[in-house]
Amino acid sequence: LSRYAVDGLHFDYIRYTDADSSGGNQPWGYNPVTVARFQKLSGTTARPAPTNAQWLQFRRDQVTALVRKVYLHGWKIRPSARISAALICYGSAPTANTAAAFQVRDAYSRVLQDWREWMREGILDLSVPMIYRDNSSASSRTQFINWSNWTRDNAFNRAGAAGMGIYLSPVEGTIDQIKLSRAAAAGSGRTLAGQVGYSYANWCRRSNGAGGFETNYITRSAFYNALTQDAAAEVYDPGGSPVYGAAAAVPAMTWKTGAVTGHLMGFAVNGADGTDFDGAEVRISGAVTRTVKTDGTGFFGTLDLPAGTYTVTMRVPGHGLQSRSVTVTGSRVAETAFALTENPFEVTAHVYDGESRRMTLTWNSKPGRNYTVEVSDDLEEWLPEATGLAARDYSVTWSSGARPAEAGRRWFRVREESGLE
Repeated sequence: LSRYAVDGLHFDYIRYTDADSSGGNQPWGYNPVTVARFQKLSGTTARPAPTNAQWLQFRRDQVTALVRKVYLHGWKIRPSARISAALICYGSAPTANTAAAFQVRDAYSRVLQDWREWMREGILDLSVPMIYRDNSSASSRTQFINWSNWTRDNAFNRAGAAGMGIYLSPVEGTIDQIKLSRAAAAGSGRTLAGQVGYSYANWCRRSNGAGGFETNYITRSAFYNALTQDAAAEVYDPGGSPVYGAAAAVPAMTWKTGAVTGHLMGFAVNGADGTDFDGAEVRISGAVTRTVKTDGTGFFGTLDLPAGTYTVTMRVPGHGLQSRSVTVTGSRVAETAFALTENPFEVTAHVYDGESRRMTLTWNSKPGRNYTVEVSDDLEEWLPEATGLAARDYSVTWSSGARPAEAGRRWFRVREESGLE
């Protein structure tokens, strides 16, 4: 994108494989790095089962994170480039325009491709579901209609196109599908942006009458003529007009050319060694408030923010808090970065309440560690006052019991149960 004036970038296989995954079995993604990341982020030590819901969502999130990262960088480098993807639409279309209806389809549950959410979030400019159905039966034709309409109705603020398997159909079937995919939504009048035909190498197929098929039974140029010229179209669609009878403008991306919203992206690393923070929360506050998480490369991003100034705050357990002020403007990608250093183990606050005669201590903590509070009357002998105080988030606060009024001076100290104090 930075070196060539390309018109777009198209993902094909942006998903997990569906091979050997029938019946919900998902035997993919068990490389040691991925399993270790999952265990750290989920707080588990067991190897997850292939159908474990949390493990499935983790792997699904990795695909989404890559699409998001490419989309935001692509917009920054070359906003005019259209980012699209060939998408899975096995079986029947969802029965409603909802996330729940989509999540029971194979795209989401089997190959872990949450492309409806990609469109809702806006991390694709164009969805191209591979609605590879021929017109040999009423059910196949109905599937094509329903998926085309569902794609149109779930494009959100982006666009959709019907991916057509022209290699499966006779010329008549392709013309019929082009017409079907142009149906406008009731009420809104919204339509698909167009059609994408697969493939250039195989453009038509028909039955040979003997249980087999005849492929490319007319030349490619004759096929094009059937779509664009009156006389040729009449052969395959008597009384109809050529489906591509006139040149069409490239569909505009109004969400890019006239947007009043902008986007935000950034990276977060450990300032001590430069390693990436994985799964860390980033809070974005301004005209709207959002919380996003970093991916495995420390990248985070969000789209379609109203223009204005935002406070971006990052805090990682065991590390310091940092905030940035970032200005978001229309149609642009704002950037920021964080380098957080590890918090030293130290008491950050101590408050003595003379009325109740209680001491309250607060200290920096680290997830997964426990702490002990010890007391001494002479700074020589130390006795445990409280043990097993678990780290919670970024710090621990503890209060002593009330002391008798006549009691003398007492010292307190905190020890990490691994030995630091």
